[in-house]
Amino acid sequence: MASRNGLNPKLRGSKGRGFNRALPAPFGWGNGIKAQGKGWLEIPRFVNKPMSNEWSFEYWVDATSLYGTLKCILSINEFSKNKSFFIDDYGGSVQFSSNLYTGGNSVPINPRVHVVVTFKYDSKPTSGQSQIFLNGKLSTTGYLDIAYPFNVERATLFAKATTSTTQTQKWLCPVDEIRFYNKVLMDNEISINYNGGIGGNPCVTENIFAWFEFERFELLDFSELQDGSDMRIGIKDISGNYNHAESYMFVTDPTSPDFVLTAF
Repeated sequence: MASRNGLNPKLRGSKGRGFNRALPAPFGWGNGIKAQGKGWLEIPRFVNKPMSNEWSFEYWVDATSLYGTLKCILSINEFSKNKSFFIDDYGGSVQFSSNLYTGGNSVPINPRVHVVVTFKYDSKPTSGQSQIFLNGKLSTTGYLDIAYPFNVERATLFAKATTSTTQTQKWLCPVDEIRFYNKVLMDNEISINYNGGIGGNPCVTENIFAWFEFERFELLDFSELQDGSDMRIGIKDISGNYNHAESYMFVTDPTSPDFVLTAF
């Protein structure tokens, strides 16, 4: 029991806002990842599963000095059908198979750009609509000719998967707060997330199936049963769905001058 003179204070537990939920605590934000072409992340638990018939990809990027160089942030492939989906630059373009959609110049190159890319199959389902939002505003709408289901054979961050074993076009700009949703975010939801700023809790959490904050590398369980049988170094998926991202060729030692996690 705590004394009134403060010499025997009562210690409180570590529970707080965000405890045991798909919401982070109100502290600990600050790091992003500066891939700089020296490594990439794989999401192995995406593999051998179909993409949702609607989804959204959200992130923040610092595009101050490296916009326009050759790079790729997200690559999802179905090699057996020669199909791929990737996002490059700061969201200014999205390529799905042979179709290219380029965003309008509605956002100047500034230190922080909020990007949301959405996709939803139509009723056929052999095509779908894709939209790009930059800093809370719609930039581009396009239709993609691709049949459902799209079964993921490889999913990478910061490199374009060109074959089942190789990759090119490393990402160069610093990035933070990557989220995957199994729904199309609405215009007002995207605006709320943008106005909430970097590190703010998203207005929709129940539809997030992967969420990376890039605070640290750690030893994680990549097994399907989460039984400790497949431990690897990576970035934790804080959505609670265990879609952790495994590190390849990144310097994961925080004492190294080449450590890829840095203040964002």
